[in-house]
Amino acid sequence: MFFCDVKTPKNQDFKRDLERGSAIIWIFLMIVLFAALTYAVSQNSRSSNSALSEKQAELATTEILNYARTVKNAIHRLQIDGCDDTEISFENNTVSGYTNANAPSDNSCHVFHSNGGGIRYVPDNSFQASDSINFVGASDLLGIGNNCGDSSCSDLYMRFRLNGNEGYTICSQINKALGNNSIWPAPTTSHMLGAPKFQGTYSYHDANNVLFDGKSAACFKYAVDPTYSLFYYTLIAR
Repeated sequence: MFFCDVKTPKNQDFKRDLERGSAIIWIFLMIVLFAALTYAVSQNSRSSNSALSEKQAELATTEILNYARTVKNAIHRLQIDGCDDTEISFENNTVSGYTNANAPSDNSCHVFHSNGGGIRYVPDNSFQASDSINFVGASDLLGIGNNCGDSSCSDLYMRFRLNGNEGYTICSQINKALGNNSIWPAPTTSHMLGAPKFQGTYSYHDANNVLFDGKSAACFKYAVDPTYSLFYYTLIAR
């Protein structure tokens, strides 16, 4: 006796429906897997970009702090060589407004001259405002040097203006690097340091704020105009 597998039209329709259903399931699974893969890649890319931004902030912080220390060290050498704090000149070939009539004519008290401090003026970067580095003698910083509330106790410091969210990230990183744990990340405050460019005379601008008491350097977001942050660094504590 012979047995034959007779494929009736009904059996063929069932098999075809089964195959079609399996194909649809596989297509659905592929779509789900592709969506999951796309999400994972995007999350990984976002994480990489975030890490890169943090690294850039760290590098910018190192650059800014190294520059501030370089300026301070140059001024210290000039003082050792006999320059008075009113003779220090920040005159340079990049920005105007720093001519100091008290400075010796041989440029021996010029921070950015080969006869004096011998360092270069660093031009603005993308995260800075135009003409954003200012050298100022207009505020008696609390807990720094002598405090008397007038120009005779005003300190000489560098102001560094940082733009936007990128600048704020760097600003916070600066506080972290300085060990300013009580003001990290950077606070938003109306504290404002006097801004006139130093030309050999000191003025007084009441900019005292308990947040910065005893801190020779710190960074904060300016509440009056939160599109930028301000970093200050004391060069001469008087």
